[in-house]
This record gives sequence, structure tokens and C-alpha cells, in this order.
Amino acid sequence: LPATKNMAASKEIRETLRHNPYLMGVPNLAPTDNLLEKTKMLAVTMQDDFCWSVCYDPKFVATMMYCGFLPIATTANGPQRVILLPKLHVRRSCVFLEKLVIRRKAKKEAKSYRFSVNTAFDAVAAGCVRQHGQSWLYPPVIKCFKQISQTEGLPARVHSIELWEGDVLVAGELGYTVGAAYTSLTGFFTGSGAGSAQLACLGKFLVQSDFKLWDLGMHIAYKESLGAAQWPRVFFLHWLAAFRDTPTAFATAGRVDAATLFPPRGQNVPRNPDSKRQRKIADKRARKAAARAARRAERGLPPITQAAGAGAG
Repeated sequence: LPATKNMAASKEIRETLRHNPYLMGVPNLAPTDNLLEKTKMLAVTMQDDFCWSVCYDPKFVATMMYCGFLPIATTANGPQRVILLPKLHVRRSCVFLEKLVIRRKAKKEAKSYRFSVNTAFDAVAAGCVRQHGQSWLYPPVIKCFKQISQTEGLPARVHSIELWEGDVLVAGELGYTVGAAYTSLTGFFTGSGAGSAQLACLGKFLVQSDFKLWDLGMHIAYKESLGAAQWPRVFFLHWLAAFRDTPTAFATAGRVDAATLFPPRGQNVPRNPDSKRQRKIADKRARKAAARAARRAERGLPPITQAAGAGAG
């Protein structure tokens, strides 16, 4: 059966090339490829951004995401009317989430909305198509993304991000997670300020979920306001590899007041005590406490008890 599938795929590839000869010089990606090795090779040899593929298998497309390709699509001649264009950007707009910038105006606007994740996939996809036209988000792509969003155990997971005003969806985006990295695919907004508010909420949500990298795709000037910079392809792939195998929970919850993502200055934000970051902080505090106790012992002083420490000025 696998051999039969491979033969069918090879026939699709030949037919697509026959009807679209311009693809002859564009690298093809197929399920039979070792994608990790092929990505390393293309990263240094490919002059442009795009490859192509006729395979919409959710596991294969999720593996593309894991390797660093951003899968978009285009129409084609022949029996395969829509083909994938996995994009491996020459330069990619990214930001380390520890350096994320959220403007005061965006925070203020965000607090009047409600925020949710993974509750309205179809509505978000429809909003993206409504704002941008069909563009690259064709029905086969939406179907594949939805399958990836609903399937456990794949190397990547697609999510829908939603911003609400009352019961009205006013902004949202589709994106995907690979370990501790999040990639924005496409989004929409319906009113002034809603798009900026959605990005602000998403950014804070990623930080509070202990994500490390936000991949914003192609460079557009507004992304610089979030602290994003243009990363060369090899640099991006290096950091994606550093974070993609870090287990990171992307919370799925109902609608919450966006204001809860932006507590007043000085108010601690509850964090997951079992997260890798919080364990590091706890270990650092424990080492400092041990060092202080050792110094007191050397000076012949008694250890500080919790009660004594609580009353210390």
C-alpha cells in the first residue's frame, strides 16, 4: 500500500509539472523526503523562498512546520488545482518573547475586549478570507489546518486566536506551535485598534505560557513595533531547532477578560510553578539561600528561621 501511494504521488507530481513547467526549477517536497536533512540543504542552496508540494497529508504538513517551512498555497493548472508553496523565508520577522514590546496604547485598547484560544476556528478562517480574499487560504489548506488543529501527536499544532467584543468576533488569527515556538499564519480585524489589541493579547498570552520565540513570517513594518527583527534563514532555523523540542503548553480555555493579561504594574502574574523557567528561578533562589546560610555559618551566626526572616527589615 505505501508503494501504491508513492506511485500515485509521483504521478501527481509529473502531471503538475507537465501543466506547470515553471515549477521545474523549484524544489519539490514529498512525504518520501527526509525533511530535516532536505531543509538543512535548502537553507544554504536555495536562492528564493518557495518550494512546492501536492501532498496535504496532515502529518506531512505538520512536519514541514516543524522543519521551518510556512505552508501557503497557490492555484495551478491541471488536475491538482491548488498546490502547496512551503515557504522558507530568506529573511523572517521574529522576536524572542523575552524581548517582546507591547505599546501602552495597545494594552489600553486590549483591555476592553475578551480573549480566547481554539474556540472558533471556522469563524477565524472565514474572517481571514473575508478580509484578504482567497489569497492563499484555499479550502484544501483550511481543511488540512483544521485536521492538524484536531489531531494529537503531530510535530506541530494549528491554533485559532480570537478577540471578542461582547459576542462578536472582531479580530483573530491562525497560527501554529512547534515546541516553545509560535508562528503566525494569517489574521483579520474588523475595526480600528482591534488588530493591535489582538496582537498585544496574544503576545502576553505567549509570554505567560512560557513560549520563547514568536515567528511573524514575512517582514511588514508594523511587526517592528513588537520588537521583531529580520532574521536570516540560517539564524531562524538555528533558533527554531533550539526551541522546537521544548514541551510547552498552549492553554485552551473559554473567553477571558483581556484585562487579566495586563495586571497593574507591580502585581505578580500567576505562573505555572512546574514550568522550566519557574524551576530555574526556584533553583537559583535555593542556591542563593544556601550560599547565605554558608556565609552565616562561617561567621558563627545562627541560621535565619522563616519567622526571623519575615520580621527582618
